[in-house]
Amino acid sequence: RGRYRAAAFRDGQLLGVLALAPSAERPTWDAAKAFFRTQELLEPSARRALISGRAESAGTGPLVCACHTVGLDTIRAAIKGGAHGVEAVGAACKAGTNCGSCIPEIRKLLAAELAPASA
Repeated sequence: RGRYRAAAFRDGQLLGVLALAPSAERPTWDAAKAFFRTQELLEPSARRALISGRAESAGTGPLVCACHTVGLDTIRAAIKGGAHGVEAVGAACKAGTNCGSCIPEIRKLLAAELAPASA
């Protein structure tokens, strides 16, 4: 099909990723970079998302939490649904509940989403 994807792991840690495909079908590197930032072992679902090139599923937005493959839109929806703290976001969608590397981004999203609208 004109595509090749591979990932190398050592002791459960991501070492490298290779994705070859026509330019119109290339995966976003933001997702792959998020997987490299995590210091924890990637769950099987995160590994499948990385290899499939679908780390950004339709409707979830750019990947924020690599451990649980949670996207920006999912976190924003959790905040709008009443998750007004990092722990509440974690309870709603699991983001920030494993290695914690996405917690600073979740805090920024909370501040932005919960800021009063300027008049």
